[in-house]
Amino acid sequence: LQELAGTTCLEERLFDRRGDGTALAWGLNDMGQFGNGRSLMRLTPAAIAGLASANAVALGAMHGLALVPDGTVVGWGDNEEGQLGTGGQSFSSS
Repeated sequence: LQELAGTTCLEERLFDRRGDGTALAWGLNDMGQFGNGRSLMRLTPAAIAGLASANAVALGAMHGLALVPDGTVVGWGDNEEGQLGTGGQSFSSS
């Protein structure tokens, strides 16, 4: 792997961020936590689709979050309790 800037791990999934801001995810993706529009397990690190650059990445139990360069936070995955901050409770896999 290239230089990693910060790893976060929760249960069976990992997020990481390279020094260039690329966000990576691997492991269990049963609720769309990787933002790639799918719910398949990843066995190797892969870039999070649609996320060009992240200042930070974080994992919840069933969702993912990223702080992007413009200062906003984007999220994907389970939203049953409103954890994505969208004002609703709709699941988002991307």
